[in-house]
Amino acid sequence: DSTSDSPGNFSDQSVASQLRKYVEPLLYKYKVDLALWGHFHAYQRTCAVYDTKCVKDGTVHLVIGMAGHVLSTNTLHSSPSYMVFVDKSHFGFITIEIEPDHMEVKYVTDTKVLDSVVIPCKF
Repeated sequence: DSTSDSPGNFSDQSVASQLRKYVEPLLYKYKVDLALWGHFHAYQRTCAVYDTKCVKDGTVHLVIGMAGHVLSTNTLHSSPSYMVFVDKSHFGFITIEIEPDHMEVKYVTDTKVLDSVVIPCKF
């Protein structure tokens, strides 16, 4: 969701495109429920997504770079449709509770839960 699209092969958008092209098919093939990402200094959550579309058997992606550095503010003016929650204003952390048939992820700031999602396990 970053706007960084500088020339070259290492801008945020070009790297995201490469990840979708080469990594996303593997996540889908091997039924990965949740992918955790860093580097970008904010919290972002997608729906269960595949090929930029919300689908039941896709992977939920979390960008969890919201601790320890200045928060990034260069997100797209209008988030893509698969982006469910974006927060670039708070530092925080996540918790993950794993059960045999699902997991619950919570995004927590100093005093409250700002986002939570229950992800069914595919296996």
